[in-house]
Amino acid sequence: MLNNSPRDNDIAQIKQEVRAQIIAQRDALAPALRSRKSSAICANLADAAKQALPTRMSRQPTVAVYSPMGSEADLGEFIAALYDARARVAFPAMLPDLQDGQRMQMRIVSYKDYLDGSAPFIAHPVRPFLPFDEAELKRYPTVAPHELDAIVVPLVGFDANGMRLGYGGGCYDRYLPKLQPRCFVVGVAFSEQQVPRVPVDAFDLPLPRIISA
Repeated sequence: MLNNSPRDNDIAQIKQEVRAQIIAQRDALAPALRSRKSSAICANLADAAKQALPTRMSRQPTVAVYSPMGSEADLGEFIAALYDARARVAFPAMLPDLQDGQRMQMRIVSYKDYLDGSAPFIAHPVRPFLPFDEAELKRYPTVAPHELDAIVVPLVGFDANGMRLGYGGGCYDRYLPKLQPRCFVVGVAFSEQQVPRVPVDAFDLPLPRIISA
């Protein structure tokens, strides 16, 4: 394996510092304010999805969302609206990967399983599931990237150019290029997570749209 160049190490260090600052600022938001902002994000997401998926709403759309960690924006209201619209709702599940440490796949979760919290990858979003966990996971069908009509991407920070700062694992960086061009891709965050400029590597790509409140 090639060693990182000094510049790569510098960017990684800068990203880590910016990431820690943004998360601390996000954590400092009052719970009631986070709840109001999450509701606004969900409402804007619902409007954007209706505009982006007009020809696909005649059939059952497949939409990937996420389970919030810590002080992340809560998509609960948007997810409930998706189930009401009879969408197929998928959540990320992590698997171990020898090359990248872990890789992400999307798995369909029924409304019942979502409500009762039985899906283990919703309760533990970053836990890598091992092969012997398959019996636990098989009730949640895997969705291939090309099947997704839309995906909502969590993020730590963003800037006006749509550049996204994630948590450093690279799972979404590797997953998003596998999507079909028709897939509606949108990041979500609180406005307090915006920075003047996200530090980027050569492989970092902007999100086509980011919804914040």
